[in-house]
Amino acid sequence: MGIKLKNNNKRLKYSLEIFPPKTVNEVNGLIANLKSMNSKPDFISVTYGAGGSTQNSTLDLVKRLHIETDIAVAAHLTCVNSSIDDVIHLVELYSKIGIKKIVALRGDPPEGLDVPYRPYKNGFHSTADLVTAIKKVNDFDIYVAGYPEKHPESLDKKRDIDTLESKVTAGAHSIVTQFFFDNELYYDYVKILKKRNINIPIIPGIVPIVNFNQIKRFSDKCGASIPKNIADEFLNSSETDMNNYNLCKKIITKQISDLINKGVNNFHLYSLNRIQLIASIWDDILNQNS
Repeated sequence: MGIKLKNNNKRLKYSLEIFPPKTVNEVNGLIANLKSMNSKPDFISVTYGAGGSTQNSTLDLVKRLHIETDIAVAAHLTCVNSSIDDVIHLVELYSKIGIKKIVALRGDPPEGLDVPYRPYKNGFHSTADLVTAIKKVNDFDIYVAGYPEKHPESLDKKRDIDTLESKVTAGAHSIVTQFFFDNELYYDYVKILKKRNINIPIIPGIVPIVNFNQIKRFSDKCGASIPKNIADEFLNSSETDMNNYNLCKKIITKQISDLINKGVNNFHLYSLNRIQLIASIWDDILNQNS
């Protein structure tokens, strides 16, 4: 899949993260929007709630997407509040229905990031342990998280990359980064990982800023900085509710275009379930680069 880039043999492609909607009608609408996209994603990842809060809805949505669309699906799995047996049972279910991709995450403590992570009783101690166990069930493509500005719980960048290296050694297929807004952070991150001989794909995670205050809360929680020039654009916007689609599209298109010009051809878009907005953004990207 993907569209060939101008003057380049590489193909431009993207994956899309969604979360399970609360109602059947919302699920139906989400699937209809995905099926109507002009340019389909390479795969769709479906998030997984901690403590089983959305485990069943995630499984149900993964099944429906797998059956009703022609798009590959990646299921999220976390270590939080689940025993090893429960997680492996879920992995086996995904394997049985034909899912070939897993996003393996440690997950945040249910009490929040202010509370130190503690492994669940009879659960996985780390994402690396989870990756190892998944690979024993089936040869899934396993995606793990990387943090250009380091994970908020990491004491320093070296230890953060040590953790990432353990996930790669365990069998990760690709790294998907936490979202960022300054591309230099991504370029520096790639250089650091290459020096550590981490050579699997490093897919940049990109999020649209539709509601600035919402993204600011997300960013503060996960340690992703918003450059002052971007914050000022939204704060000075004429939109009183700060839901400015045109400004959102302008900023994200500029960011992705710069990454493409630097040789990046694969992206992971955190959609926030705004599928029509993402479709419009991606169409703009393709018009500029295909």
